[in-house]
Amino acid sequence: ATPRPSDPGHAAVAQALEDAGDNHDERAAEIAQHWAAAAETGRAARGHQRAALRAGLSDSVESLRNWRRVRDLASGVADLDERRALSIPACQQILLLASRVGASDEEMASVVEEGRALIEQTGDRPALAKLLGLFGGVRWHIAGSTADYLRYGEEGACIAAECDDPALRAAAMCMPMWGNYGAGTGRQCIAWADRVLAETGTDNRLGKEVFGYSPRASAFNVRAQGFAFLGRLEEARQHGALALSEAESTGEDEVLSWALCDFVYQSYLRGGPESVLDNARRCLEIAETLDIEVSRVCAFWALGMAWLIDGQPATAREMLQKAVEITMDRRVMRCQLPTILSILAETHLALGDRPSALAAVREGIERGHTGGSPYCEAQAQLALAQVLLAEEGGPPRAEIEAALDRAEELVAAGARDRGVREAPVSPAGAPTSCRHGRPSECARRDAGKLTRSRSPRAAVIAP
Repeated sequence: ATPRPSDPGHAAVAQALEDAGDNHDERAAEIAQHWAAAAETGRAARGHQRAALRAGLSDSVESLRNWRRVRDLASGVADLDERRALSIPACQQILLLASRVGASDEEMASVVEEGRALIEQTGDRPALAKLLGLFGGVRWHIAGSTADYLRYGEEGACIAAECDDPALRAAAMCMPMWGNYGAGTGRQCIAWADRVLAETGTDNRLGKEVFGYSPRASAFNVRAQGFAFLGRLEEARQHGALALSEAESTGEDEVLSWALCDFVYQSYLRGGPESVLDNARRCLEIAETLDIEVSRVCAFWALGMAWLIDGQPATAREMLQKAVEITMDRRVMRCQLPTILSILAETHLALGDRPSALAAVREGIERGHTGGSPYCEAQAQLALAQVLLAEEGGPPRAEIEAALDRAEELVAAGARDRGVREAPVSPAGAPTSCRHGRPSECARRDAGKLTRSRSPRAAVIAP
């Protein structure tokens, strides 16, 4: 008969399975369940820890499930040192995996609070640097908060800088690097990427064990996007190709999926005209292989932009709507929702659905503002100006000018806040009618036609 949950027979089964030896790791979760049923919480937690480590990033959902069990069980371990040894890595890994597959704000707040309290009891500064960086990343993904990514990422990087651990330093610097990517501050993206590259040298694996991806490969990607934020689109193209090559040659598939998406985005900003559909399709292939929701969002976002470049707004809209759906349902990549919604508005407009375009872009503005990303909000404001220009019966001049004023204000403020002398680029994808011009220039030019009493002001995009 099957033993009752409190029956010591569970302990005998667990011990027998462990003694069998050969497939101990493969059956770690099963063994852990028996130890838990036998009220051996410490052994159960260690079993789920083995199962989580075995799943790793190759099965993020299963790994996350097991780390959650480690955290739950560890809270019942009487020995404080053992509890810390189980709970601290569990909290770190839950944050890491949740940023890839999604989680609730409430759970993440609880996880970081518990993890920080336990770490501060030990005085383990490297563990604290890692936890803070991970929490910044998860706030960016599940809440869309660029401000939190910068805050916690920079705090973690400062702590890591004090540690005699090059791998940790390289990985921790990636967090403010990506935070500036989210903010759209191009020069800071390049500066942080250069720091990462200086730390890693030619070592593509240094720091990979910290957050699960190569700091060096990701730095090439962010560096390329930094040039795009600055409006230096040809340099962005060249560095984007280098980022693809680095990620491909080092086998960094997850980073490659991000780099492919950004490469497509840079082509979109240039207005094409070359097709990047193959790049977007490759991005989707990687996402399906990795089975990571973040990469899926990147893939459908890339496909939407690629189809738009190819003059297929209906297919583009379908792809972008899939990206939005995953983002909302799975609570991942909410950091990129303002940008995706701005481009989605373009497809609505191209298909004659102005009300949907207006709704999408207004949501993009709100999310960009709430998330603390000047770039994303400015991009959405520029997209709003384009949608308003298409209004029947005459474009609303005052509202268009207000949107353009706000975009300029955001770019200037973003430059001041991040210590940048010149304004970083804040482009939005140009609608089909303005496909080969910078969108802010197009919006200003068209808005200027509304009245001869006021000339269009300087474009938002820096030269």
